[in-house]
Amino acid sequence: MHFRNTNTGILLRRWIARWLFYPVYLVEYISVYYKLFIKSKSQPLFIVLTIGKVGSSSVYYSIKEQLTSRVFHIHYISEEGIKSSWEQHKNSSRKSVPLHLITSKILNRLFKKVDEDIYFITVFREPLQRKLSSFFQNLDQFKNEVDLKGLQFDVNKASQVLNNDYFNSIIDEEDKWIEQELIGPHGFSIYHKNEIEKNNYVVERKENLNLLILKMETLNDSWDEAISKLYNNQDSIELITVNDGGEKYYNKAYKAIKNTIKLDKQILENLYGTRYFKTFYEDQKSELIETWIKR
Repeated sequence: MHFRNTNTGILLRRWIARWLFYPVYLVEYISVYYKLFIKSKSQPLFIVLTIGKVGSSSVYYSIKEQLTSRVFHIHYISEEGIKSSWEQHKNSSRKSVPLHLITSKILNRLFKKVDEDIYFITVFREPLQRKLSSFFQNLDQFKNEVDLKGLQFDVNKASQVLNNDYFNSIIDEEDKWIEQELIGPHGFSIYHKNEIEKNNYVVERKENLNLLILKMETLNDSWDEAISKLYNNQDSIELITVNDGGEKYYNKAYKAIKNTIKLDKQILENLYGTRYFKTFYEDQKSELIETWIKR
């Protein structure tokens, strides 16, 4: 695990982000500008743009270490997405924004000036597990509900928050993210059900924009063929497995709650009735409902 994702690394990054925001922003602006406009364009430009908690770190580090150093890893590139996430983080217990969001804001300002091919990669994940994982990643936004103090929190209260109402409030979160970050700003179509069912990946091209859609659950099986189709590189690119959550402070509680949480059938029907689910995970509906249903 990279140091930045250990408990010590998390606390250090939050301290730096809170008290050294302007120096961090300036350094990151220079870094982004250099990668976009100065660094040798013999290296391709990649943006790993994903909704949170889909295993995208493995994709990012695989690209960065084997293909190009001109690569960014972000969750938002639209003004709407950046603004909303920025406010959530600033109003949370951390009182600061993560570096990837600063990168997003800078990319949003400079993106339209890029006149070369851009390769986007996004990864999707079964929605219930993704939402559950995202909750723990963003515990600082539920400080009062879970009695969060530093990296300590009340596991029982966290379990109580993860109820039908919580999941019902974010039923179509993935569809909204797709519209906000991929369809609206760039005109991608995204919902290619036949291709997903056939290959477990989709490659879509729009002028100088190239998009690869992958599924976390089939990433290992589809990676070689998918990345080759997106970017015709002579050398193979091995998928490096990176587990960002394996040693995080909430990992034990996350696993315990994941193994016990159950939801009402109607909530599951709503969750598995979204366009996102019907396109990417429809064939797993019966099995997933059986797994998560409250008896």
